[in-house]
Amino acid sequence: MTGLIEHTISPLRLTGNINRLYVTSDFGSRGAGYHHGIDLVGYDGTLRKTDVIVPIAGVVTRNYWSETVGWVVHIKHQTIITRYYHLEKQSALQIGQSVAVGDLIGPMGSTGSTSNGNHLHFEVRDLTDSEAQDPKPWIRGEKTDGKAPEQPENGGQETQPEKATPYLRLPYRNGSTREYVYSTTKEALAGDNSIGYLDPHQSGNYIARYDACPVVVYHNGISNKVGFVKYEGGVPIKDTAKLVRNTYQNGSTRENVYATTKDAQEQKNAIGYLDPWQKCDCVGRFEAYPVVVYFNGTSNKTGFVRYEGGLVY
Repeated sequence: MTGLIEHTISPLRLTGNINRLYVTSDFGSRGAGYHHGIDLVGYDGTLRKTDVIVPIAGVVTRNYWSETVGWVVHIKHQTIITRYYHLEKQSALQIGQSVAVGDLIGPMGSTGSTSNGNHLHFEVRDLTDSEAQDPKPWIRGEKTDGKAPEQPENGGQETQPEKATPYLRLPYRNGSTREYVYSTTKEALAGDNSIGYLDPHQSGNYIARYDACPVVVYHNGISNKVGFVKYEGGVPIKDTAKLVRNTYQNGSTRENVYATTKDAQEQKNAIGYLDPWQKCDCVGRFEAYPVVVYFNGTSNKTGFVRYEGGLVY
């Protein structure tokens, strides 16, 4: 249903004459596809552009560009994740930043190839399995974000949610010869089916080690790329004991895995996938994309995923 919607909370700043929310496209089936959120604008008798704000307190988990939906922000709450698409420009919010109701996310826009005018595409997704929910009951106050917030402690500072252990990146520097990169430890050890390479003396980030093969993230000239190599890059083995592995659990749908952050952003060229509810290791995070290492039935495999897997940053 499109039209005016009563609201208890609002992801749009409503001030002055612009004091109503208007749904221009509803949640659910739309043409041959499915609309996983609702499209919103301000209303004062005419559809209006206005600022996008935080409707529920939470923590920013993503802030990125997508070719299809433009500038995007994700905010994690106690039981849900909210998503904000088509922002006019990149938000000034930082990954890991705590935000309060009314904080500015950014101006409404029309960025991305799927937008045909200024509006906010607003999504609500379950924190456990990432399943899309109809945002309207949340806006009307018929659903709320779990328990009431605890009273602030530590001299009035807001209590932070429990976080994943911060990741460690060791500096990696290739030797004097080209070093090939592989998506699995089996291929790295056999020297088969490389997915890229590091130039002589090229630098990168050493973030994990499996089956004696370092997991390295490096820039391939277009975006960050991850894979296994055989050369240690001058990093002492004792230092790799400091590297962090957090537990990652996938949601209720298959999660594609990508070799580069660009492919993850554009959702193309998947090199594998995680089954629903599959658990594995998360060993780093680059451009808001988790780096996972999982067993693909044959050997350990690594890549970037889009879903946060319940991790808090």
